[in-house]
Amino acid sequence: MLGENNFLMAADPTTSFSGDFASDPFTSITDVAPASDEDCSFAVSWVDYDNDAYPDLFVTRWWPSEPRLNALYHNNGDGTFSLITEAAPSKEGGALGATWGDYDNDGDEDLFTARFAPRPTGTNNRLYRNDGKGVFAGITDGYVVNDTVFSVHTMFGDFDNDGDLDLFAGFHHPRLQGEGLYYRNDAG
Repeated sequence: MLGENNFLMAADPTTSFSGDFASDPFTSITDVAPASDEDCSFAVSWVDYDNDAYPDLFVTRWWPSEPRLNALYHNNGDGTFSLITEAAPSKEGGALGATWGDYDNDGDEDLFTARFAPRPTGTNNRLYRNDGKGVFAGITDGYVVNDTVFSVHTMFGDFDNDGDLDLFAGFHHPRLQGEGLYYRNDAG
């Protein structure tokens, strides 16, 4: 619900989960970002985008009545996160899904966001090339970012076993046939 806090759960390594919530190994954390941010969240994914050995968090945001910006949170390594507003993925919104993968085989995780297009004008999905230092370049050429569909979920994987990551984008639209779009990566 809009305006309600999100939740961040941390596992307590000294307990084990037995299926009884009285012995739940997770602790609810509500006083630090991103859990304290009051905005609409759709998909979340952990990734070490800057190769500092701490998992960072990416949150997609979409709301039909007004634009919402996605959020990239840097893990500070002390149990807190900082919102990175200058990164390209945080300057755009309208994404329902996201996936990370090294599509260009340069050793760092790149980002693809699946964007939902509720109006006839549509909106394109986004692919961001990561330079490994926290700088993302938006890729504007190619089918993967120029097919205007109602994308919802997405996943990188080496579907053809050729050593580079391909992409599948699932979409939702009652008049379109099929389950999604498969993009074979032949460039590495």
